[in-house]
Amino acid sequence: MEEKTKIFKGGEDWRFNACVGHNGGLLGFCSMGKGYFRSAELLSDHVISTGFEMDLLIYPIVFNYRHGIELYLKGFLVKIRTINNGSVNNFFDHYLPVKWVEIRQFILDNDLNNKYTEDDEESNDSLVDIINDVIEDFSKYDPDSYSFRYHISKKGSINQEDVTLINIKDLKLKMDKVFKIFGFWWDCLDEVDE
Repeated sequence: MEEKTKIFKGGEDWRFNACVGHNGGLLGFCSMGKGYFRSAELLSDHVISTGFEMDLLIYPIVFNYRHGIELYLKGFLVKIRTINNGSVNNFFDHYLPVKWVEIRQFILDNDLNNKYTEDDEESNDSLVDIINDVIEDFSKYDPDSYSFRYHISKKGSINQEDVTLINIKDLKLKMDKVFKIFGFWWDCLDEVDE
């Protein structure tokens, strides 16, 4: 029997009914991460194309990118630990660096750090270096995934007191690259798993 709800339900126009839970199969961490990246991309595109609402939308943009990264890292850990016959638990916190250490080592050990597209020609950074820099920044300015979720910390201080400006266009360009790298690595992990 279906639970009664006023907002979490299907509507008459089936074209707008999104499948969740067991309906149509469960999403994995990386699929959900892709959704968070996509939502941040759409919000960023809105700001870039209109020049409006950047101060309002920066918080959900950064939160969605960060959560997308976190979900991808968790998905990578499940896949890597499955490949290595390891335990796939104990990573449900929000702290990125610990997850990244294990993933980074696997990427390096399996030679998945190669350049993969022409657009990397302008950079001498390896894929691991690019992701490492992004994780360091997020870990410094949003270590527990609360700094862009709320305007104040749990202790009552102002979040992002030390950061006063974020260029959304530059952020989006960097996150587009991160998203491509994550997609590349996900495909590589599928090949390693086979």
